Amino acid sequence: MQKSAFTSLLEMLLPDLQRDTAMALRSSGGRIEPEIRLALTLWILAGESYLDAMMLFGISRSSCYATFHGTIESILSRLELPGLPLSNRNCLDKLSQEFSAARGNSNPLVGCVGAVDGIAIKISKPLDCYVPRNYYCRKGFYSAPFQAIVDAKYRFISLSSVVCGSTHDSLAFRASSIGEKLYTQGLPFGYWVAGDAAYVCFEPFLVPFSAVQLRDIEEGLWRDSFNFFQSSLRVHVEQAFGIFVNRFGILWRPLEFELARAIRIVSACALLHNFILDNSDDAEMDAVQGEAEHQYAAQAFRRWWTESQHLRSASRSGSGARSDLQRSNMREILVARVKQLGKVRPR
Repeated sequence: MQKSAFTSLLEMLLPDLQRDTAMALRSSGGRIEPEIRLALTLWILAGESYLDAMMLFGISRSSCYATFHGTIESILSRLELPGLPLSNRNCLDKLSQEFSAARGNSNPLVGCVGAVDGIAIKISKPLDCYVPRNYYCRKGFYSAPFQAIVDAKYRFISLSSVVCGSTHDSLAFRASSIGEKLYTQGLPFGYWVAGDAAYVCFEPFLVPFSAVQLRDIEEGLWRDSFNFFQSSLRVHVEQAFGIFVNRFGILWRPLEFELARAIRIVSACALLHNFILDNSDDAEMDAVQGEAEHQYAAQAFRRWWTESQHLRSASRSGSGARSDLQRSNMREILVARVKQLGKVRPR
């Protein structure tokens, strides 16, 4: 975080930090200044331990805990995610144009306003919930699952965690507040959100065609091309997760907090992630873009390999159909656009 961004954040949080100053004291007995409270919190979020923070800032253990969690609550109360503007066409147009511009306007799929995916944040065994094993995910660790929508500039539009760690991405998104709104209210026709094959396809939420659908003799080539171009839009959420986790070292190891508190810490990190991006200069944004492009190159190969293996398996077994084989008018319109423009997946 640049100094100017730190100053702006401090000014925003100052009323809360000044009010709470009397609650925390240094080991020497002096009060902890607001800028020290914020610096200590950012230090811990960057991945440093409580012990290192106590030594660096000369603060007792209890004051360190109180300072950190108090500042987290201040961040949650003073900052907010923008949310997906379900009916504001001007905002939707802006989001769509940013996605188009992100790939040099070479992507034929227009109207994308967000990319969705889930991320499993490692936590310690949650002893404060009724059935801790429900938070043990398929990846082999206890986790708090988050569902996120991001824009083309890697900012979080929405982030939620309302289910246990073993819940499938599709069900987790359906249970989130933004997922519920998309299911019930939808988006104006022409706008859509991109998700991967783990999700169910419905009108404003477009996922790749399945292996069975790609076998269509007439449309298979164009559907495969749709999958490629849809993936190049969807990858923004994977890149955002990479930048997000790399930035906040506290997420590199299991969060040793109560479950509810761990969720609040991750939510605060997402708010700070957006704040940092919004208050970065051109040089820092170029560095972020470079990091994202590096991730894109690595992820593109992994996606190609996964898709190719899935198709081979489906071809051998005669299966591969998902439960979302219902047609999506918007998806078919976009396939027709890809066909009209003659855009095919690069070899």
